[in-house]
Amino acid sequence: GDWPNDHNFCINGVVDPDRNITAKLREVKRVYQYAKFGLVEVKTDSVQIKIDNRYYFTNLNQFEGRWELLEDGLAIASGRFSLPDTAAGQSAMLTLPVQQPSLMLAAEYFLNVSLVTTKPAFHTERGHIAAAAQLVLPYKTPAAKSAASPMPQLTVSQTDSGITVQSRAFSAQWSRYSGTLSSLVYDGREILHHGHGPQLNVFRAFADNDKWFESNFRNARLDELIYTVKDIRVRQVNAHTAQIQMVTDCLAAGRQAVGFTHTALFTVFGNGWIDVQNEIVPYGPMPLLPKIGVQMKIAESFDTFTWLGRGPHESYWDRWQSADVGVYQGPVAEQYERYVRPQDNGNKTELRWAALTDTQGRGVMIQMGGLYSASALHNTAEDFDQARHIHRVIPRDEVVLCIDVAHMGLGGASCGPAPMDIYRFTPETMRMRYTFSPLRVQRLNQMAEQGRLKISVPLPPTVIATKVKVSENRHARQISLHSPDGMDVLYWFDNPADRVRAVRYTGPFVFDQAGTLYVLTRTPEGVESLPTRHEFPKFYDLLDLDKSTWRVVRADSVQGGEGEKEHAIDGDPSTFWHTNYTSTREPMPHEIDVDLGQLLNLVGFRYLARQDSVNGRIGRYEFYVSPDGRQWQQVKSGTFENHTRWQEVFFDQPQQGRYIRLKALDEHGGSYYTTVAELDVMAVPPSRTRGQ
Repeated sequence: GDWPNDHNFCINGVVDPDRNITAKLREVKRVYQYAKFGLVEVKTDSVQIKIDNRYYFTNLNQFEGRWELLEDGLAIASGRFSLPDTAAGQSAMLTLPVQQPSLMLAAEYFLNVSLVTTKPAFHTERGHIAAAAQLVLPYKTPAAKSAASPMPQLTVSQTDSGITVQSRAFSAQWSRYSGTLSSLVYDGREILHHGHGPQLNVFRAFADNDKWFESNFRNARLDELIYTVKDIRVRQVNAHTAQIQMVTDCLAAGRQAVGFTHTALFTVFGNGWIDVQNEIVPYGPMPLLPKIGVQMKIAESFDTFTWLGRGPHESYWDRWQSADVGVYQGPVAEQYERYVRPQDNGNKTELRWAALTDTQGRGVMIQMGGLYSASALHNTAEDFDQARHIHRVIPRDEVVLCIDVAHMGLGGASCGPAPMDIYRFTPETMRMRYTFSPLRVQRLNQMAEQGRLKISVPLPPTVIATKVKVSENRHARQISLHSPDGMDVLYWFDNPADRVRAVRYTGPFVFDQAGTLYVLTRTPEGVESLPTRHEFPKFYDLLDLDKSTWRVVRADSVQGGEGEKEHAIDGDPSTFWHTNYTSTREPMPHEIDVDLGQLLNLVGFRYLARQDSVNGRIGRYEFYVSPDGRQWQQVKSGTFENHTRWQEVFFDQPQQGRYIRLKALDEHGGSYYTTVAELDVMAVPPSRTRGQ
């Protein structure tokens, strides 16, 4: 086409060029609405709410109120109410006759409230929703019912290429080559498309607002992962339960030592339910990720998508206010949200469960182990990413299903700021869980009932490390492991293959050295949780340092007023040292030197990135120590993660020093400036280097 041009810059607003209503427009309406709703009190026979009138001239008595009680996303009661005389800027308290229902096991209850117009206007018809909200009702519901009974017996068979588990209720196969589920048959129907079971996926078709981190991700080549199976363990627990654990290395294409270790534990039951626990451990220099989860392909006949979560339109972590929790259903083709430039779309947030069914209501349900995101579309992320125009998006026959434990927020960086920190996630060890089950019902309330059932699979124990006093002058690191009553906890060190040396946990223990701890939970019946991995650095009995004598003796660049160098050690996370960006604009690298006021036995340092903005956050760094401020020794180098939490770096061995230097080699966003909110050190007494 023509060049230069503005791409889609002026045709990507909240209303598209064809004047269609978009999810963005619905979000703007909900956020900008002139009434605010709040929950005041919930009784067994009523619910009291507060409505703030944020109009400038309109009285709320011009509207009619409506309410709807939802049980797991389905309406079970509704009513209307009159609005009292509530002038602009005033508030009204209303008591609605909402009766507490007979509470279902493990159900959630919501109250939808709306204000609708009672007369037509030049821009709206009578009954137009002017404002709405969804309020969570804190009813105390009983625990979930088990789906374990009755449980058919199953058989497990193995070949060089795979593992087969089957009963009279289902058949499933796992491939030793792909490291995942390769066939799932319910009621004689294959659920998966051409063996494409769940595999790790961290790529989404970049949205217009993703340009602030897109290049770093593409350079890391994580949009294309190479899967290599590293370990497979098969165990038949009893006559009706089997467990298959698969460890897969997911390497970035064309890169070395950048990727993920994905461990998936499939617990298979005779009734066809399959629980999948996942641990995803990143390694190598990792950029910010668009998302993290699994992707699979479902056979084309299962093209009706039903879910309990936010909807009916798409939503994202930072754009969900207009998407109320409910049970929604529609063809997969209708989940496609068309953008002028094809990009990620159709995502649904806070899903409790999702289902893909055929015209007879048969198919598969996927229950989420948390409030996850999911999408069901007739295209892959690569399809959208490679198509630069709408007409190049050609639907596939199969259904591409993604289940994601985390998503990057959208923000507004197409022409504004990137997502706020609370709507980002930094690559770190992630755990997620989901459960497949056969679905044989058509009615939505029947689906909701199945969605409330649970299968009994233990979760990994909670690992807590605390500093405890073991003598008058010594502290140590104590490890405690916690699991539900009646379950054993097993633990071992150093290598996942060393589980033959696992011991039963009987109480807290001291662990001061550096190492890797593996833990799992086991039920009395022998069903195990996913073994999880926990890295511990060497424990040091750190000094409580007095920073009043510290001073910054040098910084190679300073933005006066805002970014004084002293801000890096002032103990206030809201201030920061900032290199110059208005006049001299010195390029990278940047350095800051600190006099600690005394000679210390240093074992590491701590860095806190700028809290209110991503600008200047250090990527690659070098750290130096000096006894006199003249002779410097580099003791550490690496790459900081791009987040607002404290980051601790331990040296390979203790270093004697009074002066420290932090050298920033680059910035996460590729800019020339550097910021530091806080810089700190970790030190031990001269005679103690391992908490001895």
